[in-house]
Amino acid sequence: MTQGCEKFQCQQRGYMANFYLVEKGCLYKNECHAVGDSWSDLDTCRYFYCSSQQSSVGVVESIVKVQDGCWDNANEKCREHESKWYEGCFEKQCVVTKTKKNVVMKKIVLVSGGCEQTIGYRKICHAPGEIWSENREDMCVQLRCQVRKNVYTSKILKPLCRDVNGQCHEVGDIGFDAMVYGKLLRDCKCKLRNKQLNYICKG
Repeated sequence: MTQGCEKFQCQQRGYMANFYLVEKGCLYKNECHAVGDSWSDLDTCRYFYCSSQQSSVGVVESIVKVQDGCWDNANEKCREHESKWYEGCFEKQCVVTKTKKNVVMKKIVLVSGGCEQTIGYRKICHAPGEIWSENREDMCVQLRCQVRKNVYTSKILKPLCRDVNGQCHEVGDIGFDAMVYGKLLRDCKCKLRNKQLNYICKG
């Protein structure tokens, strides 16, 4: 037998048979939810939880607890309070608080970030302070990831030489082949002269 969100079962206890409460849920918008269930309303970006507690007179009552979430415009979805997720090299978190006047404040905060490097179809994240070499269309460069006021940028530190295989070489490196002005040169050395990179090759 069911009444609302309460389910009763006829049971024999001792010498008497009666209907006893065997299951109790939460009623929300004419729909029953079992204790322990959770659901969300995307229109209001709120999360709901069905839980039970014992009243002062000893009766177990089911209650619906409500938790506000954060609306994520970039991904068009509601995020649960304290949940974390990644967008590229950035980790974000939903934070919901209340003021002294019980006003709900919702915001998405940046937890951590990095600088993104693209290699073909792959994305690589570099932490702040990390240094790496990158093969670009017309040259190689050495970069460092830096952050200021939550703005992450890849700063070019210096140019590098590049061999025929697209590998980057520091100034002073020797013994690699390079394509210079459309001509293949053998056994080259990477040299810096007048702040310009030069390839000194044997053939």
